[in-house]
Amino acid sequence: MSDSDTLSQSEIDSLLATLSSGLEDEAFDDSAKDKKGYKLYNFRRPDKFSKDHLRALQTIHDGFSRQLSLVLTSYLRMQVDVDVVSVDQLTYDEFVRSMPNPITVSII
Repeated sequence: MSDSDTLSQSEIDSLLATLSSGLEDEAFDDSAKDKKGYKLYNFRRPDKFSKDHLRALQTIHDGFSRQLSLVLTSYLRMQVDVDVVSVDQLTYDEFVRSMPNPITVSII
């Protein structure tokens, strides 16, 4: 590394001071939150998807299950029915508690 690529200790200190003062200003300034346009996320009760999104996901999964039924029926040469049980929005804790014990979870 050449001398032009290195910073002196005073330059490093001034950069750190600038960075820390900028973070403190944003952390304590309530008007900065309004300017950024974000809202707080509730991890205990997430409402990430609207009812319209859930209906769209239901429709997508219904179409996938019909196509999968057709493919598996022709491949296995026997009747195969694939149905979507439900499309719900749960917290991870609710999801884990709803699983029977023992269980095997696979991604296809």
